[in-house]
Amino acid sequence: MLEAKCVQINLPLKQYPPRETILAQMKECKERYRLERLERMLAISDRLGSQSIGAFPVTVWRVGDAYLVATTGERTAAIRSRCANSLRVRRSRF
Repeated sequence: MLEAKCVQINLPLKQYPPRETILAQMKECKERYRLERLERMLAISDRLGSQSIGAFPVTVWRVGDAYLVATTGERTAAIRSRCANSLRVRRSRF
């Protein structure tokens, strides 16, 4: 059996500091990398508002009795790399 579905699951959202706190940190910030992080934090905080739960898209494949779940986002590259390294088959020489 082979099936695939895209679904959304509800997950708790990370709590961000109040907008005023982020703006104050941005004003005092001297490092460019930190300022970029604060800008992203502010944009996310503004977009989410006061929500405490968010919908997270996942793709689920069913292959026989096995299920594979894929997510979007930055962490998937690290997870994929770790999985590939741990599942790497060693080639035998004849």
